Formats: sequence, structure tokens, C-alpha cells
Amino acid sequence: MNDTNEVYGIARCSTNKQVLDSNGMRKKLFSTTIQKVHRQLSLMFNTAIKWDFLDINPCTKVMKPPTQASPEMDFYSEKEINEILDCLENEGLSFKTAIYMLIFGGFRRGELLGLHWEDVNFETRMISVKRNLINIRHRGVIEDTTKTLKSVREVLMPKKVFDLLSLYKMEQENNKRLLKDNWKDSPYVFKSEFGGFINPERLTDKWNRFLKKYKLRKLRLHDLRHTSATFLISKGIPIATVSKRLGHSNIYTTLNIYTHSVNDDEITAIDVINENFFVK
Repeated sequence: MNDTNEVYGIARCSTNKQVLDSNGMRKKLFSTTIQKVHRQLSLMFNTAIKWDFLDINPCTKVMKPPTQASPEMDFYSEKEINEILDCLENEGLSFKTAIYMLIFGGFRRGELLGLHWEDVNFETRMISVKRNLINIRHRGVIEDTTKTLKSVREVLMPKKVFDLLSLYKMEQENNKRLLKDNWKDSPYVFKSEFGGFINPERLTDKWNRFLKKYKLRKLRLHDLRHTSATFLISKGIPIATVSKRLGHSNIYTTLNIYTHSVNDDEITAIDVINENFFVK
């Protein structure tokens, strides 16, 4: 582009919250989309400055892009967890095992689907989280590193989960024998019917159908991670331990997200003080 004014106009559009759809109607963009466009344009213009095509970055002259709103966090109660577990008894072993691991391990969806069998230690009941399986638009499903360095971790899991993993592994071996050349083996723990990886969106779709089928309260699949953390904190597990299990970059992240649980603990603490010192 030779005209700086033209460049400026495009940058200004990156913060406009409305665009036209295929029918010429105005539609509102999500704040995350606007942020991504603004960030990408700014990066391009900074590169153009380095290459002496531009003198200034037009993105610095436009209005500040909207702050990305964090989705509201929700979680299942202990009673609801038991209802989910009861319903899972009627589901296939793959889906059942995956949901158990999300509830009791607090994994991110991509971390769960990125697990290799070599990451599963049946002797120590440890799960090693090393990678992330993500679905990128126009690129498909790719294996990536974990979200942060702290996300690389080992998570101790209940015996029940490893019993399910053992059964699931045997089921996979049986499918491999039955399908023979049609089995496309991959290293992943959670495989498709023919041995390949599972698209993360497919697991989310299956979760939504599961909730609808059993008329369970509709929460996001990611809220199982919040459910896992909230349950542990409510039972008195130290915040530092929960933070480590979740793979948060620091303990303050955990504190900020799970303030509701910390507040509950504070109430319990006051009750203990009253009981021991002030109520006679």
C-alpha cells in the first residue's frame, strides 16, 4: 500500500464492532475477533516500519480495542457430579473415561486429547501432561506444546480412572485386531474408531449431546476443569496443590479464578474460630 491514509483506514476498521455479512446485513463481531485483527494489523505495520515502507503504525492512532471478556465460570455441585457419573454408566468406554479424567484431573480439553499412551504410568497412577491437541481454522487439528511452561506437569489420578484406562486400552487392542489394515494407529490415548486422533470439537459436540440426552444442566466442557478445582478447594485441598494440578502459571491465577471457593474457605475458618474461642 502506498497511501498511508488508506492504511490508516483499514486499521481503523479493525476496531469497528460491526461488519456486513454475506447478505449485506450488519453483524456484531466478538471482542476476541476484534482484538485478533487489531493485533495482527499492528504486527504487520510494525514490520512495514522496519522495512521502511511506513513511518508510523496506524494502529497507534485508532481507538483502543475492547478488552477481551472472560467467559463466566460455572461448575457442577457434588450432587451433579454423581448424577453425571451415573449417566456415564450407559455410555461408551472412550467417552466415559474422557469425562472421568476431565472431572478428576482438571485437564484442558486439548491436553486430554494430546495425551500419548507413553504419558500414562499405570504403576504410579501418574499422567504426564506434555502437549496440546488443538483445532486451528483453515489448518485443521495439530499437536502443539502446552499453554505455558507450568502446564507441563504430572497429575496423580484415582485408581478408578486407571481401571477405566486399562479397560479402554484393552478395547483399543481388540479393535486393532478386528480392523487389521483399516486400523490407522496413532500414539494418542483417546483415538477415533479407526485409531487416529480425535478432533477436539468432536468431543465437545458429544458432551453437549450427552447433557441433552440425560437432561443435565448445560455447562461447557471446559467447566469440568472448573468443577474439578472447585470441588478440591471446597474439601480443603491447599490452593497451591490445586494450582499445580491445573498447570496454572502461578498461584495468583488460581486465586483470581476460584475466589468463590476461597471465600467459602474463609467462612469455614471464621466458623472454626468462633467455635473454639467465642462460643461457650
